[in-house]
Formats: sequence, C-alpha cells, structure tokens
Amino acid sequence: MTLVLETPRDHGGWRVAALCEQTLVAHSGRGRLAFGGRKRPVAILLYDGGTVAAVDLAGRTLDLDRLEARCPGLTRVMTGAREGA
Repeated sequence: MTLVLETPRDHGGWRVAALCEQTLVAHSGRGRLAFGGRKRPVAILLYDGGTVAAVDLAGRTLDLDRLEARCPGLTRVMTGAREGA
C-alpha cells in the first residue's frame, strides 16, 4: 500500500487535493498473470495560501507531519506554484 497525492486543483483562494491509498497486486501461476489494484481517498488537503491542513473523510483534523512522513513532499506540492502562475 502506498499513499499518493492527487494533482492539486486551485479554486478561488484555495488549493485542494485528495490523498489516496493505492494498492497494486500481481499474481502468477500456471503460465498466467493476473493484476489488480485499488485506490481510495483517505484525506483531503487544503491550502489557503498560508497554511496547509488535512482532514479525513469525516472532517476530522489529521496530523500533517505524520502524513508527510508517509508521503514525503506533499506539503511542498500543496504550497508550490499555483496553476497558470
């Protein structure tokens, strides 16, 4: 399982992105291959131009440092250059 930050989208003065849990699997046997995967959102990240915040799908605040440890660079991506800038 891997955490993946979706492409942030700018709307008004906000930047929003989904943080998703992604799982990919491959099986082989009897000369055949089978692949599967799953992707589901686990958090929403919000940036207002000053602060990055993370909430789960129920709206509870999440620890951004813990998410950053599992998905390095997410704060940098959220605070980077805006679309069209």
